[in-house]
Amino acid sequence: MRIIGKKIIPIIIFLNVILEFDLSSQIKDSEYLTVKSLDSIECKVYIIKDNANGRIIIKLNSNETLCINNFRGFEQKASILNNKFIELLFKLPGGTGTGVNRTVLICISKGKLYKALDVISMVNSVFKKTYDRYTDSLNLYDESTTYNVDFKLIQSKNKIFRLMVSEYEKVYSKIDPKQNHEIRDSLYLNFDWRENVFYSGFINLRGDFVIVNDNEGTTTNRIFKNNKYPTIRLRDAEYYFIDRSWFYRVLSDKRNFLTVFSDYCK
Repeated sequence: MRIIGKKIIPIIIFLNVILEFDLSSQIKDSEYLTVKSLDSIECKVYIIKDNANGRIIIKLNSNETLCINNFRGFEQKASILNNKFIELLFKLPGGTGTGVNRTVLICISKGKLYKALDVISMVNSVFKKTYDRYTDSLNLYDESTTYNVDFKLIQSKNKIFRLMVSEYEKVYSKIDPKQNHEIRDSLYLNFDWRENVFYSGFINLRGDFVIVNDNEGTTTNRIFKNNKYPTIRLRDAEYYFIDRSWFYRVLSDKRNFLTVFSDYCK
């Protein structure tokens, strides 16, 4: 029994050290920003990097919190646009040779947190090797895709917000040069004061859709009955604001598939 006790004590000490390190890491990975709500109230918003669970925790108070999942590190420090919107630019999980970023704009209205925008803002992929020795010896493949979106917030004197979106896409293919192109485009998003989100238009969704949860990977079915939702349409995807959550649909996919950017903390 003495031998067992001597073994347990170092383990407990080791676990306490781990716990203290974890708590200190959480403190180091948290910050707060002072912003004004849409109703001009000064607010302190805490941003916590929960690296262990791969998420960002946005906290206004004990009763108002949302989480952004699939977080793999910030691309830049959280910033504030026009004193009203918190801009988060961070990495998502990507496959071999692929980098993906996501941009989220956070605002506050009547004591509630809103994701005013949530989109994939960068995709960078390179494919040169199949890892088949014979195929790679032929030097057939040199494929790359670059897609990037930048945002600039414009506020008029009468407090109307507009978001300028600049899109850039470049595709290069050695094996299929017909795909090669380089495109720059821009559009403006208006702000919906009822939903507290940016949008390029509205769309009516109708039919049976498969909903994929971006955090859990689970799927559910939902029938839309021609309901109208704020929409952001970019080159390769459409984003819909439904029941206070952002959903997106890849335009090249003709199936009725929607992916939801879940924001609950679990």
